[in-house]
This record gives sequence, C-alpha cells and structure tokens, in this order.
Amino acid sequence: MTLIALNRPVRSDHRLERVHMFPGRHLGEQELDRQQGWADARLSPLLLHRHPGIVHGLTLADESLDSVTVTPGVAIAGNGRTIHLFSELKAGWQALIDQYLESVASNDPTGIYYLTLSQELRHVDSPGVEPCQRAEFDPTRDSQLTTVTTAALRRLAIAGASASDLDRSLIENRVAVAGVSADLLRNHPDSVPVALVCVAPGAEDAPEVKWVSPEAGRYMATADSGYQVLLAQTRTAINRVMEKLRDSGTSGPSEQHLFLKSNLGLDYLPAAGQLPVSWLHRPESAEVQMTGLHEHIGLDMIPVPEDRIADLIHRHLPSRPVNLHHPAGERLRLLIALNPADYRPDLLDIPPTDKRLEDDLYRYQMRAHQAWMSWKSQFYRLYHIVPSHEPPVGRTEEERALERTIHDPDRLGDLGLPKAENAPVTPDTFFTELRTNSEGGPETPVYPYDQPQPEPPEDYRAWIARQEDGGSQSPDATQPDEDGLVVRYAALLVNIEETRNQIRNLTSRGGRLRDFLLLQRQQLDVQSASLSALARGVASGTNASKGKGTLQYSYALSPDAYNVASAQENQRLYGGVSKALKSSGGRKGSAMELLEKSAVKRASVQEDTLLRKNPDNTSAIEIMAQTHGQPLAPLGGNTPVMKQSFTPFVSGFTVMEDASPAAAQYQKNHAKLLELNTLADQQLDKGDARNLNKLFKPEQLVDPGKLNTSQGDNNKVIKDQYDALLDAGKALTRWIRGTESRFNDLERKREAKISQLNRLEAEAKKLSASIRIAREKLDSLAQALNEQKGDYSLAQQLLMEDWQRVQKRNEARSRILTAGIRALWYIRVRSAEASLPAADPLTLRFRRGNDEMPACAPDKTVDLPESLAGFMDTVAEIPVSDWAVLQPVIPRVPLNLNISVIGQYRKIRLQEKQQKQETGQISTALQGRLKTLRLNNRALLTGMTQKVFPAKADSMRQSQQQNSRVLSLEDAITTKSAPLRKKAQELLNNLELAQSCLLQHLRGLSGSLRLTWGQLAEDNQLRVADVSRWPGLERAEKEDFNRVRTISELVTWWFRQLDGKPSGESRQAMENMIRATLIVASLGDPEDIIRGQVTAPPRVIRPGERLRVRLNRFPLPGTELQLLDDHQRVSAVLSVEDQVADSTEVSITRVLQKNIRISSQSTVIGKLRR
Repeated sequence: MTLIALNRPVRSDHRLERVHMFPGRHLGEQELDRQQGWADARLSPLLLHRHPGIVHGLTLADESLDSVTVTPGVAIAGNGRTIHLFSELKAGWQALIDQYLESVASNDPTGIYYLTLSQELRHVDSPGVEPCQRAEFDPTRDSQLTTVTTAALRRLAIAGASASDLDRSLIENRVAVAGVSADLLRNHPDSVPVALVCVAPGAEDAPEVKWVSPEAGRYMATADSGYQVLLAQTRTAINRVMEKLRDSGTSGPSEQHLFLKSNLGLDYLPAAGQLPVSWLHRPESAEVQMTGLHEHIGLDMIPVPEDRIADLIHRHLPSRPVNLHHPAGERLRLLIALNPADYRPDLLDIPPTDKRLEDDLYRYQMRAHQAWMSWKSQFYRLYHIVPSHEPPVGRTEEERALERTIHDPDRLGDLGLPKAENAPVTPDTFFTELRTNSEGGPETPVYPYDQPQPEPPEDYRAWIARQEDGGSQSPDATQPDEDGLVVRYAALLVNIEETRNQIRNLTSRGGRLRDFLLLQRQQLDVQSASLSALARGVASGTNASKGKGTLQYSYALSPDAYNVASAQENQRLYGGVSKALKSSGGRKGSAMELLEKSAVKRASVQEDTLLRKNPDNTSAIEIMAQTHGQPLAPLGGNTPVMKQSFTPFVSGFTVMEDASPAAAQYQKNHAKLLELNTLADQQLDKGDARNLNKLFKPEQLVDPGKLNTSQGDNNKVIKDQYDALLDAGKALTRWIRGTESRFNDLERKREAKISQLNRLEAEAKKLSASIRIAREKLDSLAQALNEQKGDYSLAQQLLMEDWQRVQKRNEARSRILTAGIRALWYIRVRSAEASLPAADPLTLRFRRGNDEMPACAPDKTVDLPESLAGFMDTVAEIPVSDWAVLQPVIPRVPLNLNISVIGQYRKIRLQEKQQKQETGQISTALQGRLKTLRLNNRALLTGMTQKVFPAKADSMRQSQQQNSRVLSLEDAITTKSAPLRKKAQELLNNLELAQSCLLQHLRGLSGSLRLTWGQLAEDNQLRVADVSRWPGLERAEKEDFNRVRTISELVTWWFRQLDGKPSGESRQAMENMIRATLIVASLGDPEDIIRGQVTAPPRVIRPGERLRVRLNRFPLPGTELQLLDDHQRVSAVLSVEDQVADSTEVSITRVLQKNIRISSQSTVIGKLRR
C-alpha cells in the first residue's frame, strides 16, 4: 500500500533521519555519526521520565582512606544520559586530588568534595601500537572510539578551615540539606555524585582524605533523592552518636538528653525519619519523656502498624527540613511502629475508668445511706436504749430502780434485742479497700489503683454539705431522747411483774392480818364470854363460852400456801366452767372453743410470721408484745383452801368450878394474849409485827401471880381480879383496833396496786399495738434498704470489674509499648491532618442464606442462664397465630388434632413450667431484681394454662384459625405437619440464639450503662421495643458503635417476629424476655461469680488435702476456685471434687503463700464458666 502525502511532513528532530543503507554504499565517518545520532535520538525518550541519579549499584566497596573502589552499576546524569560501569572502578585518592588540583591550577586541596562519576568518548589505541607523543589525534593510527567512565572530585563551596574544624556529622548534615532540591544534579549534567569526601592537611602538610561518607553523597535516581540523602545522613549520624553514648556509660534520661544535645551534631532533620527507640522513655505512662530533641519542638505520638511506615515516610519526606536550632513552631509526630497484630488505634490512650459508674457509685451510696438512716430511725424507735445511766429527775425510787434494771449493761443481753445493721460502706472506704486488695498492693499500686480517688458528683457534695456532723460520708440517724418501744415494753413488763409481786405481797400480808384479826376477835369473844359467865350471864359450855361462834380463817398464814391455794382455786374455777359447758350440751364447734382456737392460732401465726420473716432481727420481747392480747396470769382468789395454822382452844368453865374463877379466867386470858403476841412475831410480816407490837405491850398487864387470893380483904381481891380482866379486854380492844387499821391500809394499797396494774396492762396493750405498727414499718423500710443496698453492692461489683478490666487492658498496652515497639519514626505535622489513621470500618455481619439475624454465629453462642430459662419457656407458649413467620403455614395446621391428648399434655407441661419457675434456683442478687418480673411471667403462664381448644367448626379454614390461637409454638413442634414442625423448630432456635447473642453484646458495654438500663427495666420504665429511646445511647455509640448497632438490630428483629396484631399476653411475654435479659446483663461479669465460706477446714495445708465449703451455687467438678485470707489475698488454689448434701468438697491444688491459716471465716471465690 502506497502512502500518499498531501503535504510535506515536518521532522520533530533533525537527528531522527536514518541513513539509507543499501548494498554497495560507501559508509564514511559522517554516515556512521549520523547513524549513531539517529540511534541516540530514538533511545533518549526512554529515559525522559527518570530522574537523574544512581539507578543501581555504584557503591563504594570500602571506605579506605588510601583508595576508592566503585562497584558496577548504572546512573543517569543531569543531561539524561546514562553512566555505565560494567566492572569495578578503582582509583587512588592522591591521584584524584592531584587530578583536581591540576584541573583548577591550585595548590590547596583542603575542602569538601563530591566523588563523582562521569562518562565520555575517548580514542583508545590498540595495545600493540607504540605510545604516541603527539597531543592531537592521529587519524592514521590504529585506535578506536570508546566510552570511558572515570572518577573525579568536585569541590563544594565550603571553606577549608571549616572542613578541618567542624564536626563530620554537622558538615554532612549541612551539605545534605543544601542538596535536597533537584537542581543539584541538574547543575552538573555530565556526572553523578556517589560519596562525600573531606580532604584536610595531613602529616607534613600533605593532603589526605579525612573521611568518606557515601550516605551524604549518594543520590539515587528518584524525585526525592535529596531528602533520601538527608534521611540516610541523619540516620548514620544518630547511630554514630549512639555508639558514643554507649561507650560513655551515660544512664538516665536527663544525662542522656544532655549528652545528645551536645554531641548530636545535627542542624536539621528531614521532615520524616527514624529515631532510636531508646530516646523514648516510659511511653506506656502519662509522663512520656523524649530525649535528643530540643525543647522548642512540639511532640505527639500515635501507634502505627509496621507495614504502613514506608508509605507514611514516602508521603511526608519530600518536605522542608526541620530546623533544630531556630524555633519556628515545628511539631513532630512520633510514629511507634508495632507489629500489625498488636496495633490498636487507641493503644497510646490510657484506658479510662468508667467515670459515669464512679459517679453512680456515690449516688447509690447516698441513696443506700438515706434508706439506712430512715431504717435506723425506725430501728431506734423500737430498740433504742438511752445511754445515760442517770435517770431523769422527777421519778420515784421504784421507777429509778426499774430503769437501772433495764439499762444495766450487764443485763441488756437479757432483752434479746437485735443488732442494728451497719451503715453502707462509704466510697472512701471502698476505694481504700479496692486499692489494698489490688495486685500491686498499697505499696506499689498499678493503674488504675494508683490514681487519686474520683471526685464525687455535685449532687453528692451538696448532700454531704447538708449533713450536721461536718460533712461526713456516713452520718448517723438522730438518736431519740427516750427509749424505744420494745425497751419501754420490756421495762413495762418488769414494772407489771413488780406490781403483781407487790399485790401478791400485800394480799399475803392482808390475809395474815385478817387471820390474826379473827384470832384477836375470837379471843375478845372468849374474854367477853368469861366475864358474862362470871356475871352469871352465860351458861357454862355454850357455844359462846367455847368460842364456836367465831369466824373461821379466811387466809392462809404461809405465802407458799397462798400461792398454791390460788393456783388450785383457779384450776377449780376453770374446771368448773368447762364441766358446766360440757354438761350444758356444748358441742365441739362451740363459740368458746372457736374463740380459744382463734386466739391461739392468731398468736401463733403472729409469732410464726415474725420468726419466718426476719428471725435474726426480732427480739423475744417483741414476740411477747405481739402476743400481748392473751390474758395475764390471774391473781389469787379470796377463798381459803387451807386449815388454820393452829387449833383454837376455848376453855369451858362454870362459876362453881374454882374457888376463885376470876383469877383463873384472867390467868387463861393472859396466857392467850401472850400466845397471840408470839404468833404475831412468828407469822406476820416483820413490819406488821413491829407495828402491832407497838400497840400491845404484855408488860402493861397484871401478872397473874400477883393476884393473891389469900389476902384478908376478899372484896378488894375480887375487885382487882375483875379490874385485871377488864384491863386485858381494853388492851385487846386497842390491839384489835390497831390491827384493823393496819389491815385497812394494806387493803387500800392493794386496791391501788390493782388499779396501777390495770393501767400498766392497758399501756402494755397500747405499746404492743404500737410495736406491731412500728415493726411493719421497719420491715417495709428494710425492704427498701435491701433494695438500695443491693443496687449499691451491684455498683461496687461493676466498678471492681471495670477497674480489673482497665488494669488488664493497661497491662496489655504497657507490654506492647515496652517490649513490642519495633521502631520509632517521626513525621512533621502538617496543617492538614493527613497522617491521622482512618476510622475503623464497620465489621462484617454473619449471615447464612436469607437469615435476617444480625451478628449471631451459632457456633459462638453460649447457653442461656437459668434465670432466663423461665422467660424463654413463656415465649415458647405464644400461640402460632401471633408469629409472623408462621402465618404462611397456618393452613398446614392438622385438622385431625387429638385435642384431648394435646390439651392434657399441654396442661401438664405448663404446670411443670410453673413449678420450675417457683422452685428454680437463681442467685441471691437476681432474686430481688427479678421478683416482680417473675410474678408477672408466672401470671402469663397461668393465663395460658386456662386456654382450651374450641369445638370443631364447620369451616376448615375457621377451624385452623381457631386452633392456631390456642396451639403454642412448642405444641407446633410436636405436630405431625412437617412444614409447621420445621418452621416452628427453626423459629424457636432463632429466638434462643437471638437472646444468647443479645446477652453477649450487652455484657460488652460499660457497667454504668448496663446498670442504668437494668434499673429502668426492673422498674418497668424502659420502652424495650424502641432502642432509640433508651437513655445513654449516644454515649454507648461513642464507646462501641458496632455493638450498639447490633443490639438495636437484635431487639428490632426480636419484636419483628410477632405478627402485626399480636395478643396482649404475647407482647408482654416478649417484652418480659428483653427486660429480664437487661437485668441479668446488668450484673456485669459474663462469668457468674461463685462465693462461699469454708465449713470444714483441712487438718494440714498442703496440695491434695481436702476441705468442705458452702457455696452460693453448685459448680461442676474440676472448677477452679481461689481461697482468700483475712486480707482478701489469694493464698491457695482449690479444685471442686464432689457435691455432698449442702456443701461442696474441694481439694487444694496449689499453695501460693506461706504460713496461711484456713478457718471457718475464710472466703472462697471463683467464676462459673458457661
């Protein structure tokens, strides 16, 4: 094909004209030059994109100061031509110096030089031709045109004196900074530098090479070759000064910094480069020190994976060098090169503790202490004892004696009063114990235990400032000025008993006085009868004369006899009433029996209720007060049941019996009076006897022996005898009058004491009622206190776990930052933060087919805890009609269902689930928090139990719809319909998987957030179906966006499984499941804590020895436990061997401390891995 040119073509280069060769054409020198020019013109575009410099090779084989050897290689000169060296080039330094001096016609070689390579064409004679003496080329000689590469020195504009005096590193650094631009190689188009050489005067002023630096003079064929030279030079200079530092033996950051500052020898640093790792001190702490750099240079640090360092250096190196001596606001960013497996963006950030949780700890302590103060005030109302032993003024001696009895410190234990609970531990004490029990101990604490105590929030400080005791964190409740109700009731019981004893004493004394008064009256009757007989007024031997008309004894003269008499009389009276009831035809269900049974039952129920609710905090006095409505022991009656203490003797006589009847009768009366006086001293109370003895004095009576009947005047004798009889009657009358007065006084006192007893019993009943009301209020406050203390203890546990997690994270980052740093690089900080690492991308989700379950891998899930099993059982009882995924298979519900069998099996299954929820074992911490929710869940199960299958309808579709409203998800799994059974089983598996996955992701959030959500879920104040309205969601997203997104999608997926219009029971069951999961997750550790105490210590502390402990749960054999000593330090490692009755048998596997002591107070802890 022939090309037809419409116009004349224009050549781009005159050299692009190839010689037309044909056979027989003559080729002269001109034609060959044209041909070579054409070849060069064709090859020149191939190197246009390459920068001048060394492509490869051309290194110095050695740095000898006598000669230089350059290895083979290729370079590109400033004019774009290549410089080849196919074999080693060796030259002597002296020859190169002489060659330079000859070329410049100078005699002073001192200075700094570039060792350069250049390439030129030279005519070389054949080896067999004699040397030519002519300077010009002889065209007739046998020679050839050859490309020759030669080495030469090119002097830099640096004074010779500076070359001799300045430090090598400083000269190299300044030369490298001057050559960072690309103009250095462009200005010398025919050569390429390969090293920097210093020539100085030597011995005898002969020039010699002082040092050779390939790093400061080797420019590669790259765009940033000048910056690369500066980077290589600074690295070499730093290595050189570090060798000097090691040889000097300098230690310590301060001494090292001074040494480097004076010996570094660098004026500039490249915009990006490498520094020794030893310059960086304590990178894991908040007090990082960097030596070797000047103070005016700002520094910050970031961790970088080692494989990203090269790219960062490449991007930041071609920039203005950093001036180390002139402050210019420079700021360097240190790049800590790490193994990619150890890299984390926040590695340099000291892991913070949960500040929100720390603030919540103060608030929960405040709430718990306020609840404790309310409870303590009520406790004081019941059990307070006035500490002062001095009774108030204005009380009687008896009241003072009773008060001393009640407030006697030696007898306080007799009341059986419970001990008040201690106040919740203050945050100061908690943090002190937390630091004491840390791994480092109080002497060498580790982070975060070495940090100062967190500052309390503003509301807590305001609460502390309002306290009356100077801002104490543990203010006590105000003590009342009077004793508590129970103490007053105990004092009242003592007062009642003392009053009863006084009444018994007065009754006994009155009975004796009455008996004695009757004996006196009997004696008075006898004396009156004897006077009447002497006066011939009464016949001898009549009843009056014999004393048989007198009253019998009405009281026994012995206190024991009186008490026995009272008891027997009461028994007789009650027995008579009982016999009367029976004889009157009373039947088994009579009103009296019912009242008695009701009273006994009510008293026992009250007592059992107290003992069952809180036996440790209930006093015996309080139980007595609760049953105070029972009748008190009756006092003794008035009916005598004992005979007289002596047999009355009455003398029968007549007037004619004696010659002197008056004297004989007086003698008898006198003896009787003396006998009564002796009887009074023996039988009556000492006070009564002394009082009566003052009224009757035997020495005032006439001695019967002085009545002489032999005197002559018989009338006078008879008169004296009758006067003595009359005087004896008068004395007896006065005695009787005094005895009656004494008896009336005792009766008045007795009646007053009875009235006082009635008032005391009424007050006791009033106090009993007050005690009941106060006790009910105390129990209510105790429940509130236990709830607040539970929240406070949970906050403490979460804070301990948070600090332990922070400690582990800090230890991991400290290990990486101390032993895992691969290198230390830096870059100059630009105004645009291009060096910051990119944000972490969202993690990929696990998906399987068309599954909509987000981020849940079946092989990585764990079993649901026992506390959530009951709620999942209720979810499994939701009818088929309420599940969205089962709507398409409702037409597959079998029509021939055996309703009776399914209904019976369903009833048995639901009853077992109810019983399981009632008897299921869950931890103590969860019992209170899940109590209300479990009751609600149990009510839902009860409602589902009452559902029955309807009768078969005429329409098949209607029958299937009706059956689907009763047929539960668990019932569908047992049906014969394969599609329905498969879909139901798959749905149940997905529901369990979703809850397990949700629990795992919730436990990965911060403790304060889980605690807040758990509290709101417990109080039913959280809209569980709408995660976007949960409080603290923004803070959670900042902490872990991926986790929060997964939680939100899981909750949305959970409620999306229900149909559009589910029943209220189904919706409530699904919400209860989410609320229960939030409450369980709020307990913090995904591994349940095992706690307990030693019940049977071992005989010898050594590996293999067995002991028994009582734990809060039953761990599997092989579970590892830790034994804590009194200071809460791990002293031994235990292993579970067997479960025996209510205790666990463990064995010692390792002893960690010497001289440990295991007692029944030793604590055992561990974790139950699921």
